[in-house]
Amino acid sequence: MVPLYFGTSSARLFGVYHPAESAQRRACGVVICPPFGHEYIRAHRLLRQLAAQLSRDGFHVLRFDYLGCGDSAGEPQVGSPSQWMADIATAIDELRDTSEVRRVCLIGLRLGATLAVRAAERRDDVEAVVLWDPILDGGQHLEDLQVLQRSWLSDRPGSRKFAFQPQVSEVIGFPITDALRAEMDKTILEETAPPSQRRIVVLDAEDHESQQQWVVKDAGEWLGVMRHARSKAGDWHVPELVHSALLANKTMLRVAGLVAENVA
Repeated sequence: MVPLYFGTSSARLFGVYHPAESAQRRACGVVICPPFGHEYIRAHRLLRQLAAQLSRDGFHVLRFDYLGCGDSAGEPQVGSPSQWMADIATAIDELRDTSEVRRVCLIGLRLGATLAVRAAERRDDVEAVVLWDPILDGGQHLEDLQVLQRSWLSDRPGSRKFAFQPQVSEVIGFPITDALRAEMDKTILEETAPPSQRRIVVLDAEDHESQQQWVVKDAGEWLGVMRHARSKAGDWHVPELVHSALLANKTMLRVAGLVAENVA
């Protein structure tokens, strides 16, 4: 495990490189695309475990923080979907330069899944994309986070005033600028063109109808798409768990297994 900074001097990104530990090294590397805001904090330990497992399986892996997030440079206000997609491209280039792999698989969790597909549209070196509980609509995601925050604050002093605000400037401690809101409204996975010549694996457990329809109908038009439904829904929308680590070790191992099954 090698911590490193990469990217340009004005936009330094922090990442952790996990070199392949298995003697049978894979020809394809893996870049892990994290979710946004408090969901990334919740999933951080699990994504570290995922990277370690993939490394043991023979993959070169890079996990990283988007600009304005985590240990990367920039204030939180600089973050946006377009910037984060550019960061994914930078991470792909860094992994290729560091490990000398020619092709990569992207694993995206929640909003990271949406960004991964959009980033893959622009490249010809992405062999596969694994979507873990993908977000279909960025604008709706912000609204859901806003509802979650209202529930989370429901029994705290001053929350009544907050409950009547039509929009908020932050959700669960992360700033939401007008620019970010505008870009999130345009970040819609359902409108993404099917990436050609790539394998797409969807692992989801969302209960709402739009998610199921997209996976079965729209994503079904993509080349080699496979859906693996989880028997137990995630706990992304539970107010009491906004500061709790994501406990999904079996799902993490399933994601690692899907990558090993679908990527050379």
